[in-house]
Amino acid sequence: MRSKSTVLAWLKTVKPGELVPRHAAKPDWSTAHPTPEDMFVLSRVDDHVTLAEFLLVTGLPRERSLETLASLCASGLVYLPGAPEDAPPAAATPPPSAAAPRTPE
Repeated sequence: MRSKSTVLAWLKTVKPGELVPRHAAKPDWSTAHPTPEDMFVLSRVDDHVTLAEFLLVTGLPRERSLETLASLCASGLVYLPGAPEDAPPAAATPPPSAAAPRTPE
């Protein structure tokens, strides 16, 4: 699973000429709820254009384009090769049990 914030932070570190956003192989439209702006940005993904070129063709401010692309990736509509998965939640350490045996002092 990827969160928008994780993907966005990663996108800001990527060299724009080296990443090619792609359409997801099997998008799940039943869980994705794209906005009209999301759909406009998605229409600019063509599986051949680099991120640098993509940022130019959207006509949107760079930050807005990156945010929308991160949202599309998090919703499973766009595949960004190399995008990190969110770390699984750390297992909570159980508190010491009150019933734990005591050692004699």
